[in-house]
Amino acid sequence: MVVGADGAQGATGATGVGIASIEKTDTNGNIDTYTVTMTDGTSYTFTVTNGTDGATGATGATGAAGADGVGISSAAINSDGELIITLTDGNTVNCGVVV
Repeated sequence: MVVGADGAQGATGATGVGIASIEKTDTNGNIDTYTVTMTDGTSYTFTVTNGTDGATGATGATGAAGADGVGISSAAINSDGELIITLTDGNTVNCGVVV
């Protein structure tokens, strides 16, 4: 296969047109109007017809009861000035020196 030399650079093409912005510009009932503005200053509009809300569904079944939480059964400051919290599950938390 024979391949010839590259050709000369072509001329620069025309500047393209892109989208500068899209904005919702009006609402009338369930119809929204949008305006698309292009980078060359032209604009176009289109509409979107939204559906209406459906009926409320039936209430679901009650969920199972959750596990019991852990609370504070007591709090005290020990001889070292540390706050000691005793939890309802029997665990203790040393919060450090507070006085």
